[in-house]
Amino acid sequence: MKKILTNYAFCIFCLVTLLFASGSAAYGQGTQATITGRVLDIAGTPVSGATVQVRNESTGFTTSSVSNDRGIFDIKQLPLGGPYVVTA
Repeated sequence: MKKILTNYAFCIFCLVTLLFASGSAAYGQGTQATITGRVLDIAGTPVSGATVQVRNESTGFTTSSVSNDRGIFDIKQLPLGGPYVVTA
């Protein structure tokens, strides 16, 4: 009976250790932002190839992207802060 309890305690110990170890691999906060959106015309049809420009009003930082065939654009690695103005 003592051996069963020892094995049980060891299994519980391993499980708890595994849970704590996996929790330490949590993701940290990033220092960059992403803006994702969709460009549509007045009728609601996606616009492909539209140039989308993003400008940080505080710093003047500007970057751009082009929408895909579904009108979706994705601008990554923007400095945190704002406000940002998005134009297409």
